[in-house]
Amino acid sequence: MYQKPGINIRSRKIVKISESSVLLNFVILCICNNCNYCLQALREKEKGDWRKLSLEEKKALYRASFCQTFSEMTAPTGEWKSIIGLACVFISIGIWLVVLEKLFVYKDLPQSFSEENKKAQLERIIQIRANPIEGISSKYDYEKGQWK
Repeated sequence: MYQKPGINIRSRKIVKISESSVLLNFVILCICNNCNYCLQALREKEKGDWRKLSLEEKKALYRASFCQTFSEMTAPTGEWKSIIGLACVFISIGIWLVVLEKLFVYKDLPQSFSEENKKAQLERIIQIRANPIEGISSKYDYEKGQWK
């Protein structure tokens, strides 16, 4: 089985490709274990000439100081998926509550909501001439017996 170069976190093994990558992996392994002992030598070298530092040592110092590269920092996290998922869950719960309320809470409409009763009620309003100035009765012509 092929192993990628780097650190196996579970077994804490270092997979070796070259001597320089082993040094970098050792430094990263020590950083992962919160070991300041490993970084002290690099910090002393850092105070001297930076041209004497290898690329791997510079990368290890950068990792120790900042922990993330810019591309790792700006990489998408996928958090929007959980937000959309939770929003869909809450919307579906709301829809179910409305359906259950219509089935079990609300009763049938009263008889006064039928078309037959609405017509009878309108005729009664016209007969008693309720609100003749601005209401429904003002729009009815009593002499001709029809709507204006």
